[in-house]
Amino acid sequence: MGVGSTRTNSDAYLDGLRAIAVLAVVALHSRPAVRTPDDFQLLGIDVEFVFASSYMGVDLFFVLSGFLLARPWFTAELTGKPRPDLPTFWRRRLARIVPGYYFSIIATVFFFAGTTIPLETLRGWLGARILGAHALFVHNYIPVTSTGLNFANVGWWTLTVEMTWYLLLPLFSLACLGGRWRIALPLVVAATAVWILVVRNGMDHTIATIAGWSDPNELRLVGIGTPIEHYVRFDILLTAFPSFAATFLFGVLLAKLWAIARAREPGSPVPVWQRPQVATAACGLALAGLVATAAWAFRAHIEQPLARPLYGLFLAVIVYGVCFGYPVLRRPLECLPLRFIGWVSFGVYLFNLPVSAVVSSKLDLSGLGRWTQFAGYFAATTAVSVAAATVSWLFVERAFLARTTPVVRTWRDRVLHPSRRAAAVGLAVAAAATYALVIR
Repeated sequence: MGVGSTRTNSDAYLDGLRAIAVLAVVALHSRPAVRTPDDFQLLGIDVEFVFASSYMGVDLFFVLSGFLLARPWFTAELTGKPRPDLPTFWRRRLARIVPGYYFSIIATVFFFAGTTIPLETLRGWLGARILGAHALFVHNYIPVTSTGLNFANVGWWTLTVEMTWYLLLPLFSLACLGGRWRIALPLVVAATAVWILVVRNGMDHTIATIAGWSDPNELRLVGIGTPIEHYVRFDILLTAFPSFAATFLFGVLLAKLWAIARAREPGSPVPVWQRPQVATAACGLALAGLVATAAWAFRAHIEQPLARPLYGLFLAVIVYGVCFGYPVLRRPLECLPLRFIGWVSFGVYLFNLPVSAVVSSKLDLSGLGRWTQFAGYFAATTAVSVAAATVSWLFVERAFLARTTPVVRTWRDRVLHPSRRAAAVGLAVAAAATYALVIR
């Protein structure tokens, strides 16, 4: 049911939206495997821009993160309940992200060390910096640590952004309480636009300084072949949190609407924005705008960072439409296969890039047509990634999310909870075995 249609609504459709987001990322990574020089066409129309723009799955994840995580702050505002406890919030976010992420690092090193990942980048002081930066989620702030272990899993850059978001979420939520959102919205949107334009067209001295900190030999080892100044500008600064601040804020404002809708008394007048016909129309217009903008940006060679805030706005309006629109918008997203992919979407995201590399190297579909090739690579990558994500969820991630009993109150008791202890020991053994068998 939609938000506000009942006090006992279901969020099942949000699992479907997560699935759409991660499948878009899988499509982006499956497209290079298609061995044909021709662009994709559908009914005579060039649709190559669809694949080139599939990175928007990440932006959809950011919108959903803002939407889902900010809801307790607005619920507290409208109900008078206490605001979320920050240490508890941050501890839960770490418990959700760290185990699966660390597992993906161990698996990537185990399977790709010595091939895609040179052993020199895993040993000594360089290896300590690279692995340490990844473990602390600061890898995308430093050139030599930002390549996702020689591009074996470069998608990890989003974890740096997401962790920064967890730290700043309380500030964003507080800035939108009451009528303060009217100030926060233009300020954050303007700050995002200024950051992108200034980084894109200026900051030469700062970029040169950052580039000067890097050892050219180390950069070569980690796979950075482009001029370091260009790499710092586009692959570090323009993929940092400020470039996505507005996108997260759009999600926060959706959370505010959600809380207002939930708090509305039965029988009270329905605001215009909450009417399903308005939300459905907005969803359709936003989807049309998203497709048209993506097609224009692709053909006009508009650089990705310049268009992403606008994509974030369109995606937020689409999520708004799905939440508040007619049930027909939600029903397809609530089907069980799509929901299952949504449940394990974090793991699918973590594993799909290395999986796609293996699939494209082992599966030769070059004798088939463009669409058949893509369908084969996409299906194989999705199937293997979902399987890996399911294993990660069942044996690693779920243990750290298990609820403790009421008598388990202390930090020590939570850490030493049997399921968490077993999963932590398993991760430690896997890491030690990987070091002994692969790195040492």
